[in-house]
Amino acid sequence: MTVEQVIRSYSMGRGTAWMYQKRTEGLINLKLTELRGDKVVVTAAGQRIARRLAWLRSFLRVDF
Repeated sequence: MTVEQVIRSYSMGRGTAWMYQKRTEGLINLKLTELRGDKVVVTAAGQRIARRLAWLRSFLRVDF
Protein backbone atom coordinates (compact mmCIF):
# COMPACT_ATOMS: atom_id res chain seq x y z
CA MET A 1 0.00 0.00 0.00
CA THR A 2 1.08 3.54 -0.60
CA VAL A 3 1.12 6.09 2.23
CA GLU A 4 -1.95 7.76 0.71
CA GLN A 5 -3.82 4.44 0.66
CA VAL A 6 -2.95 3.80 4.30
CA ILE A 7 -4.12 7.30 5.29
CA ARG A 8 -7.43 6.87 3.43
CA SER A 9 -8.14 3.30 4.49
CA TYR A 10 -7.20 3.55 8.17
CA SER A 11 -9.92 2.22 10.50
CA MET A 12 -12.21 0.77 7.87
CA GLY A 13 -12.01 3.80 5.61
CA ARG A 14 -12.46 6.49 8.26
CA GLY A 15 -8.91 7.75 7.70
CA THR A 16 -6.21 9.11 9.97
CA ALA A 17 -8.00 12.46 10.45
CA TRP A 18 -10.81 10.53 12.16
CA MET A 19 -8.26 8.74 14.34
CA TYR A 20 -6.65 12.00 15.49
CA GLN A 21 -10.08 13.52 16.20
CA LYS A 22 -11.10 10.48 18.25
CA ARG A 23 -7.85 10.50 20.26
CA THR A 24 -8.12 14.25 20.92
CA GLU A 25 -11.74 13.93 22.06
CA GLY A 26 -10.72 11.11 24.40
CA LEU A 27 -8.00 13.24 26.02
CA ILE A 28 -10.47 16.11 26.41
CA ASN A 29 -13.11 13.81 27.96
CA LEU A 30 -10.50 12.55 30.45
CA LYS A 31 -9.66 16.20 31.23
CA LEU A 32 -6.01 15.66 30.27
CA THR A 33 -6.28 18.33 27.58
CA GLU A 34 -8.69 21.14 26.80
CA LEU A 35 -9.54 23.36 23.87
CA ARG A 36 -8.46 27.00 24.08
CA GLY A 37 -9.58 28.71 20.93
CA ASP A 38 -8.23 26.60 18.09
CA LYS A 39 -5.51 24.97 20.22
CA VAL A 40 -5.43 21.82 22.33
CA VAL A 41 -3.62 22.51 25.61
CA VAL A 42 -2.45 20.06 28.28
CA THR A 43 -4.21 20.53 31.63
CA ALA A 44 -2.54 20.37 35.04
CA ALA A 45 -3.84 16.80 35.41
CA GLY A 46 -2.37 15.93 32.00
CA GLN A 47 0.98 17.38 33.03
CA ARG A 48 1.00 15.33 36.25
CA ILE A 49 0.27 12.12 34.36
CA ALA A 50 2.89 12.95 31.72
CA ARG A 51 5.52 13.48 34.44
CA ARG A 52 4.62 10.17 36.10
CA LEU A 53 4.78 8.31 32.80
CA ALA A 54 8.10 9.95 31.94
CA TRP A 55 9.48 8.83 35.31
CA LEU A 56 8.17 5.30 34.73
CA ARG A 57 9.75 5.20 31.28
CA SER A 58 13.06 6.29 32.77
CA PHE A 59 12.79 3.79 35.63
CA LEU A 60 12.02 0.92 33.24
CA ARG A 61 14.68 2.19 30.80
CA VAL A 62 12.20 2.25 27.92
CA ASP A 63 13.35 4.42 25.02
CA PHE A 64 11.46 5.27 21.86
